[in-house]
Amino acid sequence: TEIRVKSRPHYEKWIKGRPSHWAEFYAKTVEPRLYDGKPPADWGELGPEAVTAKLIHALDSPRPRPRYYVTRPTYVAGLMKRLLPTRTLDRILR
Repeated sequence: TEIRVKSRPHYEKWIKGRPSHWAEFYAKTVEPRLYDGKPPADWGELGPEAVTAKLIHALDSPRPRPRYYVTRPTYVAGLMKRLLPTRTLDRILR
């Protein structure tokens, strides 16, 4: 989908170079992923075929679930949502 390539002009227009509390985070985390195109090694990144497989599974299922997790971060977030109180989860995500 070339999401990184398509995101660059918007990042450069609205975020890059502007004063922000998050400037260090953008420089260390966002920019390497946006410009180098490398996903974090510990989370990995899946191609569109991963979503297609889940979609086919949902369409073929007689009783599809309301949500299907595809990536590792979505599995972690779903688990945290079930196990943690809302305020604690909000603090973690902040």
